[in-house]
Amino acid sequence: MKLALNLYLLLGCTLAALATDEAARKQELLPESTSRAYLSSSNGIVTVNVSDAGSSYEGRFTIGTAAGERLLYGHNDADPVTSYTRLKVDGVVYGQGPSMSGTYDAPLTLLAGPAAVGAAIVTQYGAGGVTLIQTVTPTVVAGSGTVRIEYDILGDATYHEVSLLLEMDTMVDANDAAPLSTSYGYTAVETCFETGTVPNIWQAFEVGPTQGPDDLVGCGILSGFGATLPDRAAFGQWGSFYNAAFNYVCSGLPYGDSGCLLWWEAGVLQPFQTRHYQTYYGTCDVQVVPGELSLNLGGNTALSCDNGELTPNPFDVNLLVTNTGGDVCHDVHAVLTAGAGLIGGGPVFIGDLAPGQTGAASFSLTALGNPCDRSIPFLIEVMSADCPPNSVTGEVYVPCCEVVGAEEQALAFGLGAAYPNPFNPVTTLSFTLETTGQVELVVHNLAGEQVATLWNGPAERGLHEVQFDASALPSGLYLYTLSTEQGRQTRRMLLTK
Repeated sequence: MKLALNLYLLLGCTLAALATDEAARKQELLPESTSRAYLSSSNGIVTVNVSDAGSSYEGRFTIGTAAGERLLYGHNDADPVTSYTRLKVDGVVYGQGPSMSGTYDAPLTLLAGPAAVGAAIVTQYGAGGVTLIQTVTPTVVAGSGTVRIEYDILGDATYHEVSLLLEMDTMVDANDAAPLSTSYGYTAVETCFETGTVPNIWQAFEVGPTQGPDDLVGCGILSGFGATLPDRAAFGQWGSFYNAAFNYVCSGLPYGDSGCLLWWEAGVLQPFQTRHYQTYYGTCDVQVVPGELSLNLGGNTALSCDNGELTPNPFDVNLLVTNTGGDVCHDVHAVLTAGAGLIGGGPVFIGDLAPGQTGAASFSLTALGNPCDRSIPFLIEVMSADCPPNSVTGEVYVPCCEVVGAEEQALAFGLGAAYPNPFNPVTTLSFTLETTGQVELVVHNLAGEQVATLWNGPAERGLHEVQFDASALPSGLYLYTLSTEQGRQTRRMLLTK
């Protein structure tokens, strides 16, 4: 028992030392910056800051809460620097701003922005004949504040081989060594996930799996809610990730200053083809139930509808189990009992947990879609051969996604996709209203300039269609925004002449 405890304490000291070393190294790497040359957008829950054209790092971003707590390093302190995006085009790697690590070949060429377009901040780059558009937007997913991070890759008249890399330097409130967890559980060592094994979610803790209810948790969504599952993902040491190449291999060593790497292997981009990728990072709530077997329940709390289908479905329920006692807990296992309308959740064997050790149980559940428009509960019980049991209750919201008649569909508020898209030079935009009210439908370019007002006045409840003629505008990506008393939505359309 003492040996296991001593090993755990030694690991904790090692991680603390790593974090201290990385903090000193980070200060040496980063330039002094008091300019705060960034744009901000907030929805009252989360805030995203984007380095503007007055900074050497235009387009790099940080994320935090609206209350000022950090979710990425440096948020609200100075120019966003330590998180980055890289694009590889035909074997050449392009990066944002001056390279401090020497791991890209050339800087991305700033074409437009960063610019505020509604709630979004949009930055457009050029690289090797390809256009990269980064859009970051505070939003709400499953009841939690998060930032939708989107990338559009636009080709030219030739074929290109392209790949995308996003690195995020996690820092939860004051903890730059925020412990990381995924759908597969909590780990204190750097870990890579390859195609077919990439987790659906990941979390960054202010303290750790047994932290209190007032401590902050950063949450990333990699699957569901429109997210594009990465081809690869890595969680571990920021100092290694900041120097990461596209073929980075995880060390498997303990990490201190933590970070996240996401790869999308776009492959061959055909002439004038567009690829879209999106992910999320923000806040979420977790349930912590104290006990000798302390429980930490995270995961999706709500499903959404995509083309009439529930998504993500199946979905994961993720539980962390930590032995907070002084003795080994043998044969730890978890059993999930789901309410009506959910199937799945058989027993999961965790194994033996030494004092201070954390194990994980991940359950895959499927929502039947009936009942719907309600939260369905589930119970997870955790048992051991020689430690007291514990349990936690959760729930998941299941919306109604049935395909209904056209008149009923028209009752749901929303901004439809442009058709055709891409277009030249005319396309049709549609929107639906639940109630009669004032409507504004406008079009912006990527510099944030309003180029057209398509609707500004009252509109009846139901479905509306508007034609947009872009004959007088140059080719490129445009954003159209619908603003009503029911909310605001923004979508994209590509003009190709």
